[in-house]
Amino acid sequence: MPQTIDWKPLRPILDANRRFVISSHIRPDADAIGSELGLAAVLEALGKEVRIINPSATSRHLLFLDPTRRVQKLGDGVTVEQASEADVHIVVDTSARGQLDTVCKVLDQTPAKKVIIDHHDGGDDFGALEFRDVTVSATGVLITELSEYLGVVLPDAAASQLYAAIATDTGWFRFPNTDSRTL
Repeated sequence: MPQTIDWKPLRPILDANRRFVISSHIRPDADAIGSELGLAAVLEALGKEVRIINPSATSRHLLFLDPTRRVQKLGDGVTVEQASEADVHIVVDTSARGQLDTVCKVLDQTPAKKVIIDHHDGGDDFGALEFRDVTVSATGVLITELSEYLGVVLPDAAASQLYAAIATDTGWFRFPNTDSRTL
C-alpha cells in the first residue's frame, strides 16, 4: 500500500533547523516511546541535536526500548525553560492537549516550530504542521515511512524500537488495522 502522507513540507523545516525536542502523551506506550526513539535516530542521522521529553516517565515494562534512558520526564531533571530551547518541537502519537499534560506549558511558550506526527483522529490546534494518517496502524509506521522518504537507513536499535511500536499497536499483528502497509 502506498504512503498517504506528503512529507515534502517537512523537508525545509528539517533542513533549516538544528535543535529538536520530541514529545508524546502521558503514560507513553510502546508506540509513543518507539516512535520517539526511532524519530530521534532519523534526525540524528541528519546531523540534528535531539532531546526526548515527555510529561510522564517511561513505564518499567518499556524500559527495554530505551536502554540508555534518553527519554526524560518534564520536571524531573528538565525544566519547561530547558524543554523550550529548541528550533522545532515534534509531538508524536497524539495531538490532544489533555494527553500532553505538562508538555502543553512548553508548547505554549516555546518559539519553536511545531510539528505533529500521528495516527489518531482529532486533536487540538497547536498551530503545528500536521502529518496525520488515521488509516495507518501505528505512529511507528509513519516514522518508518518518513525515514524512507528522507533516505535514512535506520540503525538496528531504531528498527527494533519501531517494530515494538508497530507490533504493540496492532496486537502483535492480530488486530484488523494490520495491513500490507503495516507489514
